[in-house]
Amino acid sequence: MKEWRDRDARTIRPTDVLDLLYGIVDRGSPTMANRTAAILTQMFKFGIQRHHVETSPVQLLYPPGGREKPRDRALSDEELGALLACVDDVMIRAPITPHAVRIALYTACRRSELCLAKWSDVTLDGDSPTWRIPVENSKTEVEYLVPLVPVAVAEFERLKRRADRSRYVIPNATGDGPIDPKLITRSTARHLETLAEHGVAAFTLHDLRRTVRTGLSRLKIQPHGAERVLNHAQLGIATVYDVFAYSDEKRDALTKWAAHLATLKGP
Repeated sequence: MKEWRDRDARTIRPTDVLDLLYGIVDRGSPTMANRTAAILTQMFKFGIQRHHVETSPVQLLYPPGGREKPRDRALSDEELGALLACVDDVMIRAPITPHAVRIALYTACRRSELCLAKWSDVTLDGDSPTWRIPVENSKTEVEYLVPLVPVAVAEFERLKRRADRSRYVIPNATGDGPIDPKLITRSTARHLETLAEHGVAAFTLHDLRRTVRTGLSRLKIQPHGAERVLNHAQLGIATVYDVFAYSDEKRDALTKWAAHLATLKGP
């Protein structure tokens, strides 16, 4: 939005917004046009709330970049083997990101759930290590337990040593708060070109969740169990109360998935 760098927000008209957004589309970035439209909408809503502007010039009937197709990216076994083999070396200057990538693969967690996690919610000892995702961190607004298989426990233990005395699993720079999830996303994105040289095509952290779901189906995990692993919203009031539902099934599914990942070899 450098075109507006010296503009008074009160002088921006709906036609200016359309020119900006369709200019982005014309440059071959329809998805970026939709993201920019969303940012502008929030920005002018904030301006109205703070009395900087009286009205919003963002008056769109439909996304400027058109309706986006749902992503269907899932990593192949070859890519998974390559990723697990090279991620530490490729991301050597971003040492937290490889842990986030592996935990996403071993647990199918969401990016925000990991970045907001506290050590008080993680139990690494005993026969059944678990990670509790409280209601406030859960996209489905339901408390959820993630069974931790041994390789996932190892990743949390490494993060524990890095976190020092912070109460957050992945703390921010000062240690008094959680890391911004966007930092993990940007770190992953910065290394995609190098990962591609190792045989791993571009992916997002959310694509790893889809990869896990696809892999569980290939391992013949029943659909209801696989959906529980991903903590997808379930129908029925029972889900509100049954925090421990399908714990054994989820642990069994993730154990089989981890065993499958262990057989994959990098190039």
